[in-house]
Amino acid sequence: MGSEMMRRGDGFFLLVDLEHNQYRSFQGLTCLMQISTRTEDFIVDTLKLRDHVGKHLRDVFMDPTKKKVLHGADRDIVWLQRDFGIYICNMFDTGQASRVLKMERYSLQHLLQHFCGVTANKEYQNADWRARPLPDVMIKYGREDTHYLLYIYDLMRIKLFELSKESESPDDPLLEVYQRSYNVCMQLYEKDLLTENSFLNIKGLRGAGFNGQQLAVVSGLYEWRDVLARAEDESTGYILPNKVILLIAKHMPVTASNLRRLIAERSRLPYVERNHDIVVNIVRHSMGKAAAFEEAALRLKEEHAAFVEAAALRLKEEHAASVSNISNSCQFLELLLGRMF
Repeated sequence: MGSEMMRRGDGFFLLVDLEHNQYRSFQGLTCLMQISTRTEDFIVDTLKLRDHVGKHLRDVFMDPTKKKVLHGADRDIVWLQRDFGIYICNMFDTGQASRVLKMERYSLQHLLQHFCGVTANKEYQNADWRARPLPDVMIKYGREDTHYLLYIYDLMRIKLFELSKESESPDDPLLEVYQRSYNVCMQLYEKDLLTENSFLNIKGLRGAGFNGQQLAVVSGLYEWRDVLARAEDESTGYILPNKVILLIAKHMPVTASNLRRLIAERSRLPYVERNHDIVVNIVRHSMGKAAAFEEAALRLKEEHAAFVEAAALRLKEEHAASVSNISNSCQFLELLLGRMF
C-alpha cells in the first residue's frame, strides 16, 4: 500500500492527516487516514484496515528519504504510535512553519484561505468519524485536509528562504522549522495511568474551594470513572464529565433521588443513570475519608489564592503600563503641536 502510493506519486512526498474520535473510546481511536501525493489523494479506512495499516505504511513513514508534510502534528504523531506502531522520520509541520513565519493565525483553515483561497468547512472537525459508510461530504472534508497541503508547503518554503535572506539573525528559519518538526516527532505515546493524585488535575478543582470531605468525594468518583471507562472502552468525559464530578462533590447527595434531582438538568449521562446507587455509595463512603484529604484541600486553596494574587498583580502592572503609554503619547503630541505652532 505504501510503496504503491509513492510509485503513483512523485516518490518523495507524502501529505498526511488523521481523523480521530475521542469521545466514545477510552484512549481515542484513529478512524480515517488521508494521504496525498503530488498527483493523487488516498482515503484509508483505518477502522476496517486497523490490523494492516502499520504493516504496510510503517517503513514508508520511517524512510528518511521520503518527506512527510503534516499540519499541527503533535497529536497525530502520538495517535500513529498508539494505534499502528508508526513513527515518522523527516517531517515538515506546516503548523510550526506558520509560527516561524509569524503568520496571523496558525490553523490549517487559515493557511488554506491565505495560500489557496479555499474556505475550509470545519463543520465536521468534531464529527463522529466512526460512522460507516461515511457520507460523501465527510470524505470530501477529509480529503481537503491533505489535497492542498503540498502546495502550501511549497509556498511556505519559498517564504522561509526569503525570510532567511532578509533577516540579520544567524538562525536559519527553515532549519528552525525542521528542528521544531523534529521535536514533535520525538514525542512518545504514554498510556494514562491512574495514581492517587490523578484527580488533582481536574480542571476547575483548584478554584472550587472544597474541604477535605468534598475533595475525598472527587477522588472517589474520579477513580470509579477511570476504572469503568477502561473496562467499557469509553471516554472518561462520556462516563462522568469533570463538571458533574465537581457538582456532585459540592452537594454530596447521599440518596439516589437527591442525585437524580441534582443532575436532572444535565445532558443524558447513561452510566450515571444506570449506577445511581453505586455513585451515592461512593459519595457516602468517601465522606468518611475527609481527614486524609484535609492537607490537599488546604494546599489547593493556597495555590488558588496565590494564582488570584499573581493575576491581580499582572493586571495592575498591565494597567499601569497602559496609562504610562497614554501619558507618553499625550506628551509627544503636545511637543509636536508646540513645534508646529
